[in-house]
Amino acid sequence: MAKAVKKPAPKNARGNKTRTKKPAVAKKAPLAQKPVAAARTARSSGTAARPKQAARPARPPAEEGPKAPRATAEAPRPPAPRPALVPAPAPPAPGTPKPGLIRLSSLEPGAAARLTAVRNLLDAQGRHDLPGLLACLGPEPTLEFAGGPRHSGQERVGQIYGDLLRAFPDLTLEILAEHVADRSVIVELVMQGTHRQQWLGMAPRGRTLTLPAAYVFLFDKRDQISAVRIYLDRNLAIVQLTSGLLR
Repeated sequence: MAKAVKKPAPKNARGNKTRTKKPAVAKKAPLAQKPVAAARTARSSGTAARPKQAARPARPPAEEGPKAPRATAEAPRPPAPRPALVPAPAPPAPGTPKPGLIRLSSLEPGAAARLTAVRNLLDAQGRHDLPGLLACLGPEPTLEFAGGPRHSGQERVGQIYGDLLRAFPDLTLEILAEHVADRSVIVELVMQGTHRQQWLGMAPRGRTLTLPAAYVFLFDKRDQISAVRIYLDRNLAIVQLTSGLLR
């Protein structure tokens, strides 16, 4: 049998004493810890890593406005209803005469002047203005109570009116009606006052007089008041002021 012949090895393989470095093998990167393992590790070390919060954008400063009122614990109670007020009756419009009084505009100028003179006299009597009352009379006036004596002249008439005003210091006249004739004016009224001094022969007792009366004013040719006649119930005045003691 033939013998096997060994082939000589190449020189390079035998004679090369220097060893060639093996190519570097890349090391495997350590595996990332699983979330559960990382959490356990953080707990065991006591320092848990907190995630950083993203910085919030700065807000512009709010404009200051009226502050809203704070809500109170209790709601405000509604105000108690006020009692309804009854409106007072409206007074008569100025210039409107009472029922029974005459409008000056409805009279001719002479009659309107005579009625104005009478109203001025009664107004002065109601204000207890004796000089103003006498100024409304003519130079030689007369005054009489129906059924009584007649008084003549400014001085005597002033005394009679003065006695009446002193006897009733709170005397008032309520005009009820006016009547204008050719040369005269008639006024219906009610006299009311407290008796404080002697009048018509009656001593004062502090009683109240409420006496209907009629004044008749006569005029002369100059349209001045020449006479005043007063009609009243003397017996009614006695009953009211003396309780019938003089009947």
